[in-house]
Amino acid sequence: MSLGKSVGALAQYAKDVLGIYRSPFTRQRKVRLWFRLTLLAAGFRNGNILGFTVTYFNHRTLFFLYREIFARQCYLFQARTSRPFILDCGANIGMAVLYFKWLYPDAEVWAFEPEPRAFLALQQNVARNHLADVRVHDIALWDADGELNLFVPGIDAGSFAASVSPARRGGTALNVRCARLSSFIEREVDFLKLDVEGAELQVIKDLAESGKLALIHQMVIEYHHNIPTETAALSSLLRLLEDAGFTYQISAWSFPLVGREHFQDVLIGAFRATPNDQ
Repeated sequence: MSLGKSVGALAQYAKDVLGIYRSPFTRQRKVRLWFRLTLLAAGFRNGNILGFTVTYFNHRTLFFLYREIFARQCYLFQARTSRPFILDCGANIGMAVLYFKWLYPDAEVWAFEPEPRAFLALQQNVARNHLADVRVHDIALWDADGELNLFVPGIDAGSFAASVSPARRGGTALNVRCARLSSFIEREVDFLKLDVEGAELQVIKDLAESGKLALIHQMVIEYHHNIPTETAALSSLLRLLEDAGFTYQISAWSFPLVGREHFQDVLIGAFRATPNDQ
């Protein structure tokens, strides 16, 4: 699927949202209308999104994932081929997998998710939608192979904030398998999605040290900035990207900007410096 279809759908959605924003309705009514519009745009009733049947845990997290991935399209990218090779690291229930297969139906996608209940939903979403060329791996990505503790916050199943760092949100410790992403990469990767809740520096460092970072063409990294008790290391991650020949765009929001100890999700879209490298 070309970018034309994706951009067209997003443009219509943005036009409708802008119409609500400019309307004379109260803020509360605008929020309700926007929420209903988003559900309509998704086309989901009983977990149906753009023709995909989705296994999920609750409407709140489903809506959050739809808004970030399908409506805002934070993982939109231009592939070199109609069959791109995509790594989805931190796949949760597989919403990004569905998005990638919607964007490029012939794509080959490898998805990684360590949280057991989210992984089960990921498996079901791949099977129920008969997604071809999708592999799923129930492991946490790290800079070593073996086992480690994954901390799952709250009581909600399938949390997308499960982290190897207890300082991220705390929670129940689960012993899970871990592995280096570099051990899975033996060919060029068209797109890497990396959302591993605090382990992104370790993963990128391993890719750089193993030489596998050179095989990746484009990526979107969600860097988890200002995790309590952890030292800020965004500059270290950006230096690894720069040394590997990447340039990047950064998207982040925080208020107030000088607020101390404010956790922040920083999205980094990284790509090769020249179009020929794409």
